[in-house]
Amino acid sequence: MVVFTGCLATPGEAPPVGEPDERIVDLPDTVSLGPERVCLSSMAGRDRFTPVDAFGIDQSEAPVLPSPTGGGNVIEDLDGDGDLDVLIGWGRDAPRVFENEGGVFTEAPALDLGLPGMGGFFTVADLDGDRLPELLTFGEGRAVLHWNLADLTWGDSQTVRDSLPDDPERAQIQTAIFGDVDGDGDLDILLPVVHVGHPGGGQPAGGFDLLLINDDNTFTLDRELSPGGIPGHAQVATFTDRDRDGDLDILVPSEFGTTSEPTAFYRNDPGAFGSLLLTNDAWLIGAGIRVSGMGLDSADLNGDGFLDYCIAQFGPVACLASVGSPPEYVRYDVAVGLSHPEVFGNPSWSAYGMELADLDHDGFVEVVVAAGPPTRESPTDYPDGLWWGGPQGFEDATEELGFGDSRRHFSVVTADLDDDGWLDIVRTGNEGEPVVWMNHCGDDGWIEFEFEGLPGNSLGYGVQVGIQVNGENQVREVSNSRALSQGPARVRFGLGDADGVDGVHLIWPDGTAQQFGFVPGRRRVTVGHPDLP
Repeated sequence: MVVFTGCLATPGEAPPVGEPDERIVDLPDTVSLGPERVCLSSMAGRDRFTPVDAFGIDQSEAPVLPSPTGGGNVIEDLDGDGDLDVLIGWGRDAPRVFENEGGVFTEAPALDLGLPGMGGFFTVADLDGDRLPELLTFGEGRAVLHWNLADLTWGDSQTVRDSLPDDPERAQIQTAIFGDVDGDGDLDILLPVVHVGHPGGGQPAGGFDLLLINDDNTFTLDRELSPGGIPGHAQVATFTDRDRDGDLDILVPSEFGTTSEPTAFYRNDPGAFGSLLLTNDAWLIGAGIRVSGMGLDSADLNGDGFLDYCIAQFGPVACLASVGSPPEYVRYDVAVGLSHPEVFGNPSWSAYGMELADLDHDGFVEVVVAAGPPTRESPTDYPDGLWWGGPQGFEDATEELGFGDSRRHFSVVTADLDDDGWLDIVRTGNEGEPVVWMNHCGDDGWIEFEFEGLPGNSLGYGVQVGIQVNGENQVREVSNSRALSQGPARVRFGLGDADGVDGVHLIWPDGTAQQFGFVPGRRRVTVGHPDLP
């Protein structure tokens, strides 16, 4: 059991009653304001984290996965009570489940998936509209869905993808991404393929990434994606509306660097008779870079109103910054300080999990990275990294804050575990205990959005949110799995000294747009789809 103490907020209380804020003039009925979070003892600066006892498990004791990765981490409200629960990978076996009750974490009964060896890689998403996320496990040739029955129990299994154990084209799958790519209101699945078959020495054979289209929760292979029409290698991907045109495009970073196919970026355009038309134009827009992609996140780093994309890989984090409208991309990483003094120039350092998160709410995101060795035989000295964001770019704060834990970590998630309004950090892997850093609250403003979508996408995956505050733009998107990491289906913005946002613009993945004016900060705001009954 873990008890997070020292919460210096009043999350369960409404703000004091006073004069109504005259700036709130046009919020639609679909928008609900949560209570204001008040920090009673604020802290400024970077040195704001307190390590706490983790979840009482030693991940190095878990059954060994066939790959050097492990210890995935999903943080989401799994039982519908408003608290964020935690799933932690346990090797080949089913993930361990920790229930959050007001900041107290207790381990739930063990999951019995009925599928030995199928719990190593996993993600969650609600598919039936009850806001209780289903669990998808996947690995060598298979992807299996487990329905959420409430109370942290999962029911019958539904096979989404399968192939025989001796199939020479058996795909190794380490990531599954949910998103409404065809805009019909329900969630489709993308399965990036790391390799196929049973590799021996050398680089394994490539495979095609698998796009499964959802029709009444029956998933059918729609097409096999490839950056250049030949089998490739991919460990991470994302559905994203890169051009803000109301449909989801697909970004698939390359996996083996210069020896692999380049990164693919599939533009989603309306096809004839309502068909799905996906065109890889990465080489035309500057996104066709060769990286060893293992983690992925997005934010508007340059304030132009379009998302930029950062990729964790061997060596320094690689970022693609948007330029123009519709956007093209340029590399944006080492030039703005995203290097690590212990590893810069050393391609053997491998970054896996990655988050872009504003940890101090000053309006500039930080880059948080979990690192681990690429093979089981590699040395274990792969320190995690933390770069602090500011108006001039990023500054390495790894050593200053003591963040460079060298144990094998492959996942990092930022989430508000104790509901005090500030993002905490959880790192997991396959060596030692999970690492939890609790974030102290402060005076800077913030706002967080969560969503009530239509039944096929009730958590709002793919919703893109743009805000204006003090004349500046910020954009975030509700993402699903990021390789071995997945955070809550929410988007968070730091507001600095502002007490709210001046305007909000949302685009749902079915193309529906919403726009409204001032929204007060230091609270969670729930936005419903306009077509909800």
